[in-house]
Amino acid sequence: DGAAAGQRQASGAVASAAAAAAAGLSSEEGLTYRRIHTKQQPSDELQGLFLGTFGPHGPEVLALSRGISSDSGEEELTAVKLTGDANVPAGEVSFRVRIGRRHRRDGKGVYPPQLDVKARYPGEGRIASPGFTNKRWVEG
Repeated sequence: DGAAAGQRQASGAVASAAAAAAAGLSSEEGLTYRRIHTKQQPSDELQGLFLGTFGPHGPEVLALSRGISSDSGEEELTAVKLTGDANVPAGEVSFRVRIGRRHRRDGKGVYPPQLDVKARYPGEGRIASPGFTNKRWVEG
């Protein structure tokens, strides 16, 4: 469905989008990311509050944080929805990205040069039917 497609797009571009968000730029895929500036700025540009637009659901606020995955023990970037939608509500993880060195992919030539994407990383996006039913992770 449209929500699933939007969520897959979001997870596939997550690390690139987060980097673009830090610069206040938008992606070319119909998703827009922008850092929400607060008085206390994190020293890590991949952490903080971000505004993302996920297809038909409109803008949503995400809290991105870096940590160690309890599943794999690897470094991971996790995005928790502070605002949600009918499919994936607030407080749930929207996407997660494996950001260890062995997962790094080249970012050159994949996105427009003005986004200045240095690298990409594989991730998973959370999709669900309305009411957060039939929830699952999709690769992106």
